Amino acid sequence: MGRRPSAAPGGTTRSGPHLPAEDFWIFDSRLVAALRCDDEDVFHDVEIITEPAEVLRYCQVRDAAGHDSVPYDTFAAQLGTKG
Repeated sequence: MGRRPSAAPGGTTRSGPHLPAEDFWIFDSRLVAALRCDDEDVFHDVEIITEPAEVLRYCQVRDAAGHDSVPYDTFAAQLGTKG
């Protein structure tokens, strides 16, 4: 239960070619609330992370996700064309 980023972005995981399958929130780039779920994605608890090197890894994951993201309107338009 509760997978965490094992390294900076770049590996292949079940959620994509560059991002781990983590679900987390970052607050002020100093604190991470990592949501811990089981293999069926049932939420169990939250792990609070404040250790700077670990917080940095989560910030790197966030930045990588932002790099590959698309604006909502573009995403929504793509959904409309697949129906």
